[in-house]
Amino acid sequence: ADGANNANYNYKVRPVENYNSPAIYVLHSPKFIQSNIYFYIPGKTIDEGNKVKSLLFNEYYDGGMNSVIFQNIRELRSLGYSAYGTFNYDHLDRRNSYTTAYLGTQSDKTIDGIKAMSELLKTFYLQPEKFDVAKQSLVKQYESNYISFRRIPEQVYQWELEGYDSDPRPMYTSMLIQFQPEDIQAFFNANIGKRPIVITIAGNMNRINKKQLSKFGKVSFLEFNDVLNN
Repeated sequence: ADGANNANYNYKVRPVENYNSPAIYVLHSPKFIQSNIYFYIPGKTIDEGNKVKSLLFNEYYDGGMNSVIFQNIRELRSLGYSAYGTFNYDHLDRRNSYTTAYLGTQSDKTIDGIKAMSELLKTFYLQPEKFDVAKQSLVKQYESNYISFRRIPEQVYQWELEGYDSDPRPMYTSMLIQFQPEDIQAFFNANIGKRPIVITIAGNMNRINKKQLSKFGKVSFLEFNDVLNN
């Protein structure tokens, strides 16, 4: 299996937006009790090796209670009710990759929350013991992943669309075992850390310092009609 995307397909996909500079979009309402903050980082198409690296990155950064985001945002700093982040790519290479993250926090912790999450999305946070746990967990997931009889045709069809002529999971596993922290850090720097962050906030701006917020990018205010389909 060479992973080449040579299968014929004609599915419509929505292209992801590209940004060349940081930006912030705010939806304000005094009725909002907390701030719902989303982070978006546009990427590029990636090759097979980087796709597998992204799986390990996601497990390490957002793989549960031991993950980087959970530990830093929720446990150590108590900055969020909910927080997560993940790198996304199209398995059929029809559009660019992108990174998304979310933070739900108190209105008065919005600036601190954005700063903390932005730091994690700009500079790779390395904790070797957590990395080893994430890698072992992901390898075990692949080794124990059982495809039920009823799902085999669907899964085989998906692999064929992606250009594989056999089950790619053993190859994924052998690659994962070899990856070291510096491999994932290089992946992070190339696809996430050095790219502009776009932030959207649904919150109460009466409790958020506008001057401090503008330090993260150009701020634009939206109306509800801009984001809701009537």
